[in-house]
Amino acid sequence: MSLFGKGYNDKAIPVTDKQKRTVDSGVYQGTIKNAFIGKSSGGATSVSLEVKLDSGKTIFETIYVTNREGNNTYEKDGVIGYLPGFLTVNQIALFATGKDLYELEPEMEERIVKQYDSKAGKQVDKPAMVIVPLVEQPILVAIKEVRENKTKAGDGNKRITLAEDRAYNTIDKVFHPSTFHTQAELEQDKEATYLETWKKDNEGKLDDRYKSVESANSATVSKPSSSGLFKNL
Repeated sequence: MSLFGKGYNDKAIPVTDKQKRTVDSGVYQGTIKNAFIGKSSGGATSVSLEVKLDSGKTIFETIYVTNREGNNTYEKDGVIGYLPGFLTVNQIALFATGKDLYELEPEMEERIVKQYDSKAGKQVDKPAMVIVPLVEQPILVAIKEVRENKTKAGDGNKRITLAEDRAYNTIDKVFHPSTFHTQAELEQDKEATYLETWKKDNEGKLDDRYKSVESANSATVSKPSSSGLFKNL
């Protein structure tokens, strides 16, 4: 037997490159295939999106729209603002349907969707409230490819940073799928120019957040901290 193992014959097995699971940073057209509500272990509300890009790849992202107290706003230095995740999903709703999340809440339906189950360690079919009006709607988003450290659970709400890295995609900006405007550009009656600015600054670039384990663990990393699902302060 060869040192390189049994199995060689004249009919060679085709060799293919390992498929990249993420897409490069860029602006992508796509279709929303699913959008459903979830909860973190701490009580924060999330919206999980499944988007089929026109390029053929499907991306998944869970975006937190409230904190663990159920608020979609935060206060800093006496100024109240919306959580970034709430703004992202609300802009998707506005551009897809002309309605905000509050208006879509009565139109949600319970359906069986595939969700990650921590006990099973895999995707399983489970009931969830689906934001039905978003399904099969077009979407135009700026997506970043991010590299960062993997983490594991620590004491309390802390996460321990590991030396291993992971890559993932995240929606960084939302544009109107027909006019290419941002929400701010539409509200201020401005030309649609930010899309090209974003591409110039980010297209094809990796958002590398990886840190050495020693320096990364010097900072505390907390889990996401629920009336209506999307309530204000």
